[in-house]
Amino acid sequence: MTTLYHGPQDPLGPIPCYRLFEAADGKYLFVACGNTTFWGKFALALERPELVSDPRFENAPWGIAAENWQPLKDILEPIMRTRARDEWLRILRENDVPCAPVMTRQEFVEHPQVEALAMRREIDDPVLGCTVQPGIPVGLGETPGQILGPAPAAPVSADAARLTATDGAGASRKFAAASKPDRAGPLDGVTVLDFASYIAGSYGPMILAQLGANVIKIESLEGDSFRHFGFGFLGWNQGKRGLALNLQAPEAIDIVHGLAEKADIVVENLRPGRMKRFGLDYESLARRNPRLIYMSVTGFGNRGPEHNQPGFDPLLQARSGVMAAQGGHHGHPVYLTCAICDYGAAMLSAFGCLLALRARNRTGRGQFCETSLLQAAMAFQAGEFIFYKGRPDMENGNAEYRGRSALARAYQCKDGEWLFLCVESGREWDSLRRVFAPLPPLAYEAAASEPNDGALAEALSATFAAIGRAEALSRLAGAGVRATQVHHFKDLFDDPQIVANDLIAELNHSEWGKVWQTGMLMKFSQTQGRIERAAPLHGEHTDEILRDYLGFDGKRIAALRARGIIK
Repeated sequence: MTTLYHGPQDPLGPIPCYRLFEAADGKYLFVACGNTTFWGKFALALERPELVSDPRFENAPWGIAAENWQPLKDILEPIMRTRARDEWLRILRENDVPCAPVMTRQEFVEHPQVEALAMRREIDDPVLGCTVQPGIPVGLGETPGQILGPAPAAPVSADAARLTATDGAGASRKFAAASKPDRAGPLDGVTVLDFASYIAGSYGPMILAQLGANVIKIESLEGDSFRHFGFGFLGWNQGKRGLALNLQAPEAIDIVHGLAEKADIVVENLRPGRMKRFGLDYESLARRNPRLIYMSVTGFGNRGPEHNQPGFDPLLQARSGVMAAQGGHHGHPVYLTCAICDYGAAMLSAFGCLLALRARNRTGRGQFCETSLLQAAMAFQAGEFIFYKGRPDMENGNAEYRGRSALARAYQCKDGEWLFLCVESGREWDSLRRVFAPLPPLAYEAAASEPNDGALAEALSATFAAIGRAEALSRLAGAGVRATQVHHFKDLFDDPQIVANDLIAELNHSEWGKVWQTGMLMKFSQTQGRIERAAPLHGEHTDEILRDYLGFDGKRIAALRARGIIK
């Protein structure tokens, strides 16, 4: 799985059954077969069940060998072009296949599901007039937030800014001198039960683990389906302990109830209603522990006309307009392989848990909290999801989009490596012209408005194509012009700035030995915290958890394992 995105880049999506398709009417939809179950349903919906048993595709969706990607695309694409998009959406939804139309931001903000989650808000702005903006992306049942008003019409005065900065620095110095740093993180003593999978569910509890919480990852006996991602799974489940249970068995539910009575937070990302089937919904667990905070992460929220649709990151990319914006007005949509909606929802879930912990400190009570991929898709495009008369065009990308202008874009150098140039002042523009003469004799204002594919961009492309990246960056740095190299993932592990900030951690994995991955993402002067462990093996800490939290002895644990209750 380390080669998932290697090979020829496909802006519609590299995985044949997890990608964009063009329908007969020229409109696009995304089909997200995120596991083997959905792949089987997709094959049935296409009336091609034999695809499931085809040895070339037997490990679909994620395990198809790279040489078989294109053969499967060649089978699927002509089929998808036989019907109009709306007809395909109807057929696929009837067969419970995750899918979504590619929409614009303007279309999405008017969608009934957006309205149902109160993510469309009308706000009178003192400068822009009547605007439509995103709502609150995290819901706390007992202590909901509110939008107090529009953005300030004017910046804080310089004197006030200096006063605030001085007060903050003084407080920090006094605090730092008052005590010795503690190796325990700020959430030391907080216990989290993590029923989540995929990125949107798992990464939030991982953030809480980095903050010092004791996170117990609870899986079925089959395990988290994203374990197939290998090293990716490590990246989303670092710092947790693993417990594997047969949740169909009453004894396993009793174990969860016992843990919930001692826990502070529960995080889950099953489709709405699934946790209730196990008797593990908020109401059931809160009766046992009124202080429990319960965070639900869904695709489309827990209410509204489409709340029960299966949700995967690219489905919300497609709906929320980011794919259409990246592709531009005249091109096809573009799939962003970085799961922005997943990561956004996970971060919002961690943020919501922290807010609920603060509220509990005041009230003594826990509460139900929620966020979704839909809300994350809007929150992480907050600067684009604002609509008003005279709004500029923010949907003007293309499949080869390399930056917003000639002075803010990526350029390829002679050695095939890339750099990103960012000129944002007249001084930098003058310096750039001196170092890399001759460039067009434009005033800075004119140069800054040059498009990313115009005459100035062509001149700069030719300039950088004539020299190696290291020399180009050295000359730019010497002239005080901002630029940086475009990294490959492998480059990050040796980047001196990343290493200097301890953003790479060396951990010992129980199966793979030493692994290098994300280090501490947040720094605290007094409650520094540390990463306790790499991601757990399936059920790796079952015995330890049952013994330490519930007082089970070895004989009782062995009996549960013999009966298939635990792993």
